[in-house]
Amino acid sequence: MKKFILKFFFVLCLIFSCFSVSTMAQVPDLTEGLHKADNFNLSKDKPHYIQNTSPDSSAYVLILDGNENLQQTIRLKPQSAKYKLVPLEPGARIVIFGNGIVSIT
Repeated sequence: MKKFILKFFFVLCLIFSCFSVSTMAQVPDLTEGLHKADNFNLSKDKPHYIQNTSPDSSAYVLILDGNENLQQTIRLKPQSAKYKLVPLEPGARIVIFGNGIVSIT
C-alpha cells in the first residue's frame, strides 16, 4: 500500500510539473483607451517591447510618466515589428488611439 501511495504521488507531481505557470506577468492584449502600467505587474529590470498584432488596423501609443509628462510616442502599423519601450516608472500610463490590438512583452 505504501508503494502504491508513493508511486501515485510521484506520478501526480510529474503531471503537475508539466503544467507549470509562468512567473512572468501576462499582459493582456490592449485596445483603445487609457491603461495604467501598474496594473500589469511589469518588471522594472527587464526591457519591454510593444507591437500591433491587428491584421488591418493601426494604433498610436503614448507613454506618460506619473507626472503626465510625455515619455514616448509610437505609431504602430498593422502587424508591426516589436519596438522597445522606455523603462516604465511606477504610475506610468499607456494611452492607445486607434482600432489596433497592442501587445506588450
